[in-house]
Formats: sequence, C-alpha cells, structure tokens
Amino acid sequence: MLLRDKTAIVTGIGPGMGRAIALAFAREGARLAIGARNEERLAAVAAEIEAAGGEVIAVPTDISDRPQCQRLVEETVKHFGALDVLVQNAAHGGDFTPAATADPDRWREIMDCNFFGALHLTQFCVPYMKDRGEGRIILINSGAALGPPPAFGAYAASKSALSSLVRSLAVELGADGIRVNGVALGLVDGDSFGAYATMLARSSGRSQEEVLAEVGESLPLGAIPSPEDCAGSIVFLASDLARPITGQNLRVNGGLLRRVPTRAVSGANTVERGSLPTAAPLRADRVGVLRNLSRAWVRRARLGAVPRPARSARDLPAPSSAASGPAPRRPVRHATARARAVSLQG
Repeated sequence: MLLRDKTAIVTGIGPGMGRAIALAFAREGARLAIGARNEERLAAVAAEIEAAGGEVIAVPTDISDRPQCQRLVEETVKHFGALDVLVQNAAHGGDFTPAATADPDRWREIMDCNFFGALHLTQFCVPYMKDRGEGRIILINSGAALGPPPAFGAYAASKSALSSLVRSLAVELGADGIRVNGVALGLVDGDSFGAYATMLARSSGRSQEEVLAEVGESLPLGAIPSPEDCAGSIVFLASDLARPITGQNLRVNGGLLRRVPTRAVSGANTVERGSLPTAAPLRADRVGVLRNLSRAWVRRARLGAVPRPARSARDLPAPSSAASGPAPRRPVRHATARARAVSLQG
C-alpha cells in the first residue's frame, strides 16, 4: 500500500472529488481525518471508509474560518498522534459575474475559501510535519487559473493565487522535508458535469451518452476523467513515489495541453448552484464543443449572455458610411523597442 501508516487530512468531502480522494487514500492504507461543511455528506463518506475497514474521523469544517481549520488539525493529531499529508480540496465555485462589474466583497469571500483557507490549513499543519521531519501538502487547483471562462474571474484569480502559494511553500519548506504540490483539474465526470450533459442533450435532441462521448472526444485522451482517475494522481503525489517532486502544479485534465481561450471550459468541475438554462445546439468540432459548454456555463450562472469579444474581421461591425480616409496606423511598439535596444548596444 502506498500510504500505509500515514495520517492524512482531506477537506471538501462531497459526492465527487472529495469522496474519491478519501476512498483512494483509505484503500492505500492511510488513516483519515475528513472535513466539510455538509455534515450529512461527511458522515456518509466516513461510513463508507469504515465499512471498508479504514480508520477515519469526521470533523465538520468551514475552511474559510481559521479557528475551524485549527480545530481540524488539532483533532487529527489528538486522535492519530501524527500528521503526514494535507489534501486541501474544498473550494468556492465563484460569483459568476464579470470581473469589471463584480462586487469586491464577494471576491473576498471567494478568496477567503479558495486561497486563505488553504493558507490557514497549511500554517497549522506545518509545525507537526516539521516535527516528523517530512510532510506532503497537496492543494487542489483548477485549469481555470490558466484559461478562465467568462464570469469566472474571482474563481480563477483565487486559483492563480493558489498556484503561486504552492511554489512559495515548496521553496520555503523543502529543507524541512515537506513537499508541496498542486493538482490543476479540468473537466471531471460526475454529478455536476452530468447535469450539464443532460441539459445539452435536451437542447440538441440527443442522448446524454452521445453528449458525453462528444465532449470526451474533444480531449486528447478521448474521455473525460472520472473522480477516481483523478484521485490516483493525488495518491501518487502523497506517496514516496513522488519524493523528488515539489513546487509543481500537475495538470490532470485528460491531456488538454494548450492554454484554453477565454470562452472555453477549464477546470470548473464543481459548480452546483442555479437552474439550468437552454443551451445552444452542439457543434461537432472540438472547439465548438468547448465554446458551447462555456456559453451554457455562463447562461446557467448568470442567466444572461456575456458579449463575445471580436476575434476576426468578420466579428467587427461594418464601418460607418460617414467614415473616410485610411484607418489610422497603430504604433509598432515591438519595432520601436528593438531599435532602442540596438542603439543602446551600439
């Protein structure tokens, strides 16, 4: 077993990634302290782990509250006598509002969970890990940090800050034997994405299976990864197999390598609020699948369209008949900069 005799904290326990991570750790021999705000879900996952012969305690926790983070860590050490691994999976899905018109107070709420929650837990875990001479911290991130869909600015900004935190902690804690890594998830198959697939199927007169297959085929590996598949990557980072790895943000997304345009779906795998809107018919090509998913995402969140930015001459409005003469030329900044560099070198 990869995690035999290790004690791990896993937060964000729910029906998707949190549950899959906790069960995967239990199968690999870890003793578990699990945390979430929803006590009913927390108890259900704890019962699954115990039924499989695992050791677990369940501690209701809102990670945006620093004292609750402290209690989770202290209860873990009190019960098991040690702490080896932290997996911070809990997250706030965002405000679904364009950044230019967003409420800063709502952004602070999201940062309190997605960024400061991770910081709180890490700060309380580190002293115990230092005492043991080693530790593993894994902060679950999102592909949205690199390619945010419209109206996901708060979520994406908080996840970008989390990526930076991973690198800073890795540099600072490496000498203490503590490894710190992130896992940037993309689309994850499950209840949340299944709801979108059902919506898209109804709007296009197709079955859910056809929609899932089409979206899966848009990924290089040809399938949307399951929570269990993604959990395996997290087990790896927590194990001794990943001993030389720290400061990395591992992209677990079915092979989507390029930076996704702003209209593409990337990493928002746990959106749960709001009613489902009507979606535009699916296009058959890969980019069309991602674009239509993104449009559905925004309509679901805000029930209103986000203007599509102009990307080519065809998208620009026709010139006014009153306009005359050639269009003003834009300064060629890169050429000017190059000329200055040459003159300085000369």
